Amino acid sequence: TMSRRLLLETLSATLLAASPALADPVLPAEGLASASSVWLGVRYDRTIDARPGVHQNAVALDLRGRLWFGRTLAYAPALEGAVGGTETGAFYEVDLRLAGVGLRWKVGAVGLSSGIGLSGVGGSIPLALLLPVEAHLETSVGPIRLLVTATLRFALGSDGRRSASASFPFADEVGGAVFFRAGGERRYWGRTVAGAGPALGVVYSERMGSRFVGFVLALGLSGGN
Repeated sequence: TMSRRLLLETLSATLLAASPALADPVLPAEGLASASSVWLGVRYDRTIDARPGVHQNAVALDLRGRLWFGRTLAYAPALEGAVGGTETGAFYEVDLRLAGVGLRWKVGAVGLSSGIGLSGVGGSIPLALLLPVEAHLETSVGPIRLLVTATLRFALGSDGRRSASASFPFADEVGGAVFFRAGGERRYWGRTVAGAGPALGVVYSERMGSRFVGFVLALGLSGGN
């Protein structure tokens, strides 16, 4: 009836007036323009042409994390590390690169970073402080998330680690990685995007006159605004 219809309309108007969030939902503020990515997985390395005393195989937990602060020109620190074991002893490496700069776009970034590193393998590769310099590209290509890195490392105070790389003789060590993640970025609101999925990585390095190739099964997470 007409009276019941008027009563329902009055109640609806009262509820909406008492709950502004129902009448006009407010999305969360996006805050500082930033982005981040994390790649976490299990890595297996195999030595291609090991020198005497250098390990042949390594299995490790592998972590690669990056931040970008800024809409276009960004501050871009990074943290990478791995810990595991070989047939000769414990395997450990970490790079903390707090000096970094990058250029961002909607679903990716390119950048350069440097800092301090520490790595070694028990009974195989002497522990040493390192100066790492890394270039990176991370972006989404359709349903695929891509990470590409290239790294030069310079040994600090460890004669046992000073050996010119075959690829870049002016550096003591070199490294590179390519990761593919199933799952690109999805837009949630405003400029905010995020994505996650399983990933596969291929890594390469040269140190102490030996070459190493590895594979990583990982989970990739990323997001930004």
